[in-house]
Amino acid sequence: LYLIAGVAGDDLKAMLSAKGISMKAEIAPSYMKITGSSSSESLPFLLKFLSSMSAAREMDTVAFRYYAECEKLRLGERAGVERRLSAIDSIICPDFRYSGFKSPEGLTPDLQSVADGYFRRQLSKFNDGVLLIVGDLEEDALKKTLQSYIGSFPVDRRTNARKSYSPHPVSGGSTYIV
Repeated sequence: LYLIAGVAGDDLKAMLSAKGISMKAEIAPSYMKITGSSSSESLPFLLKFLSSMSAAREMDTVAFRYYAECEKLRLGERAGVERRLSAIDSIICPDFRYSGFKSPEGLTPDLQSVADGYFRRQLSKFNDGVLLIVGDLEEDALKKTLQSYIGSFPVDRRTNARKSYSPHPVSGGSTYIV
């Protein structure tokens, strides 16, 4: 529902797919996570896309209006347990805007600007995130690629010093480590 570097969302999805890049986003009130896969040849394009998504995006109001109307129709046809649970949520806590269930009433005219503010805050904190790259990559080429794009990601000015932690190793086996 955004124009990213002037490209509409559907066109951008097609470009990513043509480059062999798959992505999935998980968004919650307290975090945002993007996962996916890409070939090593597409890594520069992926990094360019991620930096453009964080810095060169603008709201596509026409696409959002279309989405909102389609979603209202879809949600209006919904019935059953989920609709009842949504109604119970709204009765118990009418001011709570983060229900796990969608409802047509949640698609307010200011939703796009509220969501844009949220995305702006989340994407301004790339220094709070982790970029995990796994694959058969040449180390020097990867370092060079990362150095050319790393400065294009916005970072939040606030930093917190973390305490050092020295784990005490023990012998034995484990299937889960925290």
